[in-house]
Parts: sequence; structure tokens; C-alpha cells
Amino acid sequence: MEDTYALLEQLGITKDNIDELERIPPEDLIKAMRAVNAGRENGNYLNFPVVLDGEVIKYNPFDGAEGSEYCKDIPIIICYTKHDMALLALFNPEIFELTDETLPLKLMEAGYTAEQTDRIIKTYTKMLDNPSAADIFIALMNDYHQLKFVDEVSKTKEGRGGANFYNCVFAFESPDPIQKAIHGIDVPFFFVNAYLAPCLYTAANKSEAFSVSDTCGSSWAAFARTGDPTGRNMPQWKPYDQKNRYTMLFKAESELVSDYHKEGRELVSALKGNLPGFGRREKE
Repeated sequence: MEDTYALLEQLGITKDNIDELERIPPEDLIKAMRAVNAGRENGNYLNFPVVLDGEVIKYNPFDGAEGSEYCKDIPIIICYTKHDMALLALFNPEIFELTDETLPLKLMEAGYTAEQTDRIIKTYTKMLDNPSAADIFIALMNDYHQLKFVDEVSKTKEGRGGANFYNCVFAFESPDPIQKAIHGIDVPFFFVNAYLAPCLYTAANKSEAFSVSDTCGSSWAAFARTGDPTGRNMPQWKPYDQKNRYTMLFKAESELVSDYHKEGRELVSALKGNLPGFGRREKE
């Protein structure tokens, strides 16, 4: 309700003239949303998510009940990028300033105990390649918001039969040392127009970038045609389930792995925090 009241206040609408909301132009709604978010921080932002209205959108396809049964014959891919939540960090730049000394404090601010904080840092230090404090925090956010969601969706499809569920991580990194494989970097690759985004590769790996784009584009086309996303120059893409948790990593040499970030998945499933996220923070 906090979001609702904040938005209505920006629009000058009260419960006495609530019908005026239907006459607000979309651009004014966006302006009001931005005005609300200007006074917020740490990812606790107002957004406009999909709403189950009972008419146009009748079901949540991942509810593990009626919605999952209704949608079980529709094949699904969930894709995110290796450093997806670096975009969230751009809205919270103090994340990039974290050090080995301040990272534990940041994690405890997010609701983790000292013991849990130590476990998190040890887990990601071992799992990642020579990570900085910011790398650890971003990887934790990625697993907390993305990988955890993928696994929860998989659980809603278990035992129902129907179409396959696939997961992939876009892992080709840009030369930018902060953004790396940030949220959205995958879009020009899947639409096979990476040549229009030269900032995402260098002269040295240009041919690799175009090869990744060809693989991504052919995969999406195959999925649209047949429901099987196996494309060119990649291994056979096996579906994600609770037994194997297969994930396709799109990179210079695409790779199918079982239980990607296993230690991170187990950690975020066991520990409850309140990490930054675009409207997806857990409430106490």
C-alpha cells in the first residue's frame, strides 16, 4: 500500500476521486513513478508489475497450482546474464565502493548474521575467480533474485508433464570492467545485431562476439519454431529440472552445465536476506 499512496500523492489523486486514475496519460504515470523513485534508494523502487486482473491475465503460470496446470504445455526459457544485478548496483553506486572491510557490514545491513555473512563471503570467494568485494555482492544478488527464482519456477513444474522448461545465463562479457555481462547486454546478441553495439566487444574478440550472436539468434529461432532451443555451434540444450538443473552458458564456446552456481543456490535457499532488487525485496 505504501507504493500506492506514494503514487497517488504524486498524481494529486485521493480516495474521493480515484476514478481519475483511469484518465491519467501513460507518460504522466511514468513521470510520477520516477518522482517517487527519486526519493528512494537501495533498490526499494516503485515499478508497475503484471497484475492478475482475472480477465486479461487470469493465472500466475508459476503458482504451483491452477496456473501452472493451465500453462504446463507452453515451453519456457528463463534467461539472465552473468552479472545481471550489476545494473541494480549502478543505481546504488556504493556497492562498487565496497572493500573487504565494508562488505561484511553491507551484508549485515541486509539482515544476515555475522556467521551467515562469513559463510557468504567464503562461499563466493571460493566459487568466483579472484572476486572483489563488489563482485561477491553482485553475484549474491544475482543468485538471490535470478537463480533462486529459476529454481522456484522449476519446482512448480515438477511432476506435471507438459512442455520443457529451460534456463540459460548469458556469460559473454563486455570490456567494461564494471558492467561486464550486465542486465540487457544479451539483447543485441539474441537479435543478431551485435554489430550495432561495438562497445560490447573489442577488436581482439570481435569474431567471438559475432559467433556468440549467431549461436544466440539461431537458438531463439529454433525455440520459436520447435520449442527446442538448441541452435548452431552449441551442445544439445537439455531442460532444467530438479534432478539435473541444466543451464546453458552462452559465451565464446557455449557450454551446458548441471547445477550452475550450486553453492550459491543452496546458500540463497537457506538464508533469508533483504538484498536490493527492482521491486522484489522480501518484506519482514
